[in-house]
Amino acid sequence: MLYLVTVLFVVGMTWLMVWYMRVQHIFTRHPTYEEYVEKHPDARTMRHHGADCVHCGSDRVGLWTLGGANDHRRLMACGSCGEGLFRRDKGNVYSMPAPFYAMLMGD
Repeated sequence: MLYLVTVLFVVGMTWLMVWYMRVQHIFTRHPTYEEYVEKHPDARTMRHHGADCVHCGSDRVGLWTLGGANDHRRLMACGSCGEGLFRRDKGNVYSMPAPFYAMLMGD
């Protein structure tokens, strides 16, 4: 019985580590918002998400939480073509990006 519990524990922990590493890889392979708009300046918008999809031109950009509701890793993705666009890893993901806030405030 102890053998079975040990095997299940090891298999479960291995699965959790593989899952975490996969989610982390998905998250880190996408650029940050700043890197995204620097590479694609024509995608920048005044909407709450801050940028449109450069793959299909859609403005339907949504939020994917990668590890559940309490996870800080968020991926902004196109709602039309499904491509991941950029990542947000802390703070309020729907807050207006700093350059647009400064532009609106006249700074």
